[in-house]
Amino acid sequence: MYRTFLAESGEQAIDIVRRQDVHLALMDMHMPRLTGLETMQLVRQIKGSLPMILISADHDENLLRKALSAHVFVSWPSR
Repeated sequence: MYRTFLAESGEQAIDIVRRQDVHLALMDMHMPRLTGLETMQLVRQIKGSLPMILISADHDENLLRKALSAHVFVSWPSR
């Protein structure tokens, strides 16, 4: 059995990771206030081994490099 938690912002996602037993983080790159990548970098400080997937419609090689250096998997639509 699994539960899904919904966050409307990066800050809410961070609060969820602090309070709940989260096994996977799936985030959009474009969120209010903090980007998905910024949020994931902060989550990494809280729960370093949490698997994370960043979703983006922007096919951006710079974003891919930043995500991989943060140990985040990136998914975007193929061209």
